[in-house]
Amino acid sequence: MIAKTKILLGSVKTNKKGKLKKANIFKLYRYLFNKIFASLSTILILFLTIAFVVISPIVLFLISTDVYSTINNLQFFVLLFYCIFLYLYILLISIKLFGNQIEDNSFLLVLTKPYARRTIILIQYLVIYFSTLFLIMLSVIIFLVLGNIFIASKKLNLAIFFNKLCLKLFLFSLLFSFLLINSVVFLVTLFNTRIVFLIFSIFCSLFILGDYLIL
Repeated sequence: MIAKTKILLGSVKTNKKGKLKKANIFKLYRYLFNKIFASLSTILILFLTIAFVVISPIVLFLISTDVYSTINNLQFFVLLFYCIFLYLYILLISIKLFGNQIEDNSFLLVLTKPYARRTIILIQYLVIYFSTLFLIMLSVIIFLVLGNIFIASKKLNLAIFFNKLCLKLFLFSLLFSFLLINSVVFLVTLFNTRIVFLIFSIFCSLFILGDYLIL
């Protein structure tokens, strides 16, 4: 009887520990999301990105006179979306979660909490990925809906091409985000955040210049 009671008490304790651990992990998720979206710079980039995605289809289809000019203008939209808005958003949130914590040693405070080190790093990655996925999905959906409305209103034979373009935009954005996030996180462990920001700003400028010369 005593043995059964001990087993039951042990299972209750482990259940309580499991629930506390899950609750603490959710608190960590909430803390990291709050850290991202409490920043004025992140909110500003998010707002500018959504404004750009809403305004772009309107301007794009108003200034386009034929199918060729529409496709050409779409290329500029994709270039600006990747090289400025998505680029800056990922750079800011990655530096905010990893770079700033390494520089001000707040990462050590997070490690003192009852989590495994790999769990904390994994959660930080997931928060960045989910935040980026939210921006990508919202942007692509808005652009897809508004683009189809204007294509139908101007009676352009571009619906299939435009829908395929949006799908490719979404898939490439995922790959682009994955590579960029890992690159930023790797560099912030080696260099100061200002240096990392400068490196990626120069790279972004060269990328825009190269694509502009090609187009």
